[in-house]
Amino acid sequence: MSTLSKKYRMVAYSISIVWLLSMVYLFGIRERVLSTSNIDLTKLGNISGLAAGSEEYLGVYFQDKKIGFVYNKTEKDSDRVKISHNSQLNISVQGFKKVVDIEGSAELDKNLLLNSFYFKMNADNQEFVVYGKSEDKRLRISSNLPNFKGMEIDNTTPIFLDVNLHRYIARKMFSKPKKLTFKVFSLEGFSTDNVEVEILGQERIQIMGEEIFAYHLKKRYKSFSIESWIDLNGKTLKEVSDMGFVLIRERPEDKNVKYAELDLISQFSITPDRIIPDIFSISELKVRLKGVELKEDINGGRQRLEGDILSIRDERTIEKRTELSPEEIREYTKAEPFIQTEDEEIKKTAKRITEGSTSNIEALERINEYLFSNIKKKNVVGIPDAISTLKNMEGDCNEHASLFVALARSLGIPTRLSGGVAYLNGRFYYHAWAEGYTGV
Repeated sequence: MSTLSKKYRMVAYSISIVWLLSMVYLFGIRERVLSTSNIDLTKLGNISGLAAGSEEYLGVYFQDKKIGFVYNKTEKDSDRVKISHNSQLNISVQGFKKVVDIEGSAELDKNLLLNSFYFKMNADNQEFVVYGKSEDKRLRISSNLPNFKGMEIDNTTPIFLDVNLHRYIARKMFSKPKKLTFKVFSLEGFSTDNVEVEILGQERIQIMGEEIFAYHLKKRYKSFSIESWIDLNGKTLKEVSDMGFVLIRERPEDKNVKYAELDLISQFSITPDRIIPDIFSISELKVRLKGVELKEDINGGRQRLEGDILSIRDERTIEKRTELSPEEIREYTKAEPFIQTEDEEIKKTAKRITEGSTSNIEALERINEYLFSNIKKKNVVGIPDAISTLKNMEGDCNEHASLFVALARSLGIPTRLSGGVAYLNGRFYYHAWAEGYTGV
């Protein structure tokens, strides 16, 4: 493919994991714009403002079926706060049961600034771990990812966790609607992204048979939207995502129940109102999108959004780009935490597969044929990386795409991950793929 469209990433079959991470926000949130709130962060207060021994247990539901839980515990002493987290999600992928366990902790100093954090996710017998430590106004990140040598992120402004953000909002007793914008640490590429928090007001809600006075918030993170209700102490009472997930405060003993399983692939597929005959012969497809908050990031490249109508053109009908800017070449050939292009085995494999190729497109075709023929097709829940996929030689579209990009980039061919939906058997399913630049 000779076109590199607007950058857009999606962990396709692992969409529920991305949702869970965005819901609990175990990682730090950094202040970006607070100009509309007249808040002085230097006067945030000290450790005495937190309640000791604070615990939160929430059930995770989808379509009224309990599929997991989230548990947070806050402990404090004279000079620190420790927040511990544990959560579980039960899902089914094409009939195979999978359990995702997440645990972690974060330590704050007496001024509620982040000293360190720890995160671990277990899924499909694979363990993914990330550590963070704040030193000299830098957030130092380490991980068990293969070949990851660590990185640093600017930490000049204060860092908070979502549970602290909730307490902070409750403590300020905002009675009027406000919008605040923060930075959130993202697992995807170990980068930062914006999260917008809108304070909608105060209302009463029913929780565990009681009517509780709550602050109503709306959080927007990437393409996700989450509504939250917190009590006057900042504890989470309820959260609802636009994907249909619900977190609701329950008693800890409710944890000991039999969980339903979320059929990940079928539940997040999209069934159009009619069958699309011979989709590969169509030069342009127009769809009306309902029940979703439309974003501008789907407008561009082969796609055009007008109102609620999205038009998608066949890539063979659009004008091909023959040149990339130096910035684009650097962006799409660089190594990333999950795209380890500098790994020696990645380089050796790419050279072996493409030996004798005389053009970018021939090299890309050989990589594609090799991966299609040699990777065992298996649905995997987790965060894919190229080295692990090369070692295990199994996975779904995410593993295929990640390894494809790493192999191509190791040869100096600009390549990127992309995501969206693919039409199959009358439904659109989440899908990930790679886009490579042929140069012609």
